[in-house]
Amino acid sequence: MISANYSGGLVQTTPVKITTTSTTDIYADGTKEEVCVSFCIVNEHSSALAVSVYVNDGTSDVLYWEKSVPANDTLIETDAPMKLRDGYKITAQVGTINVITITPTILRQS
Repeated sequence: MISANYSGGLVQTTPVKITTTSTTDIYADGTKEEVCVSFCIVNEHSSALAVSVYVNDGTSDVLYWEKSVPANDTLIETDAPMKLRDGYKITAQVGTINVITITPTILRQS
């Protein structure tokens, strides 16, 4: 487990339902002072599904987190804080559409 204290305020983010099997943008960084401190993944499907989360540096996706999310369950990942740099974004990919929703928790450091 990673434990950390962050100063700053939360950025209001929007839940993103994955509607394609292609890589989908989850959050695009606006400043250098942002950290993704957690993300919530909801699986509405009757089967467990693999979810891949990537960090894109403006050029390519780099696998950051991958896990099978149990059927009809919610997974909250807090052990993988990620500092977002200028031009970086968080993307995700799944094999089954319209049943996975991802919501990042972003902190803007002051």
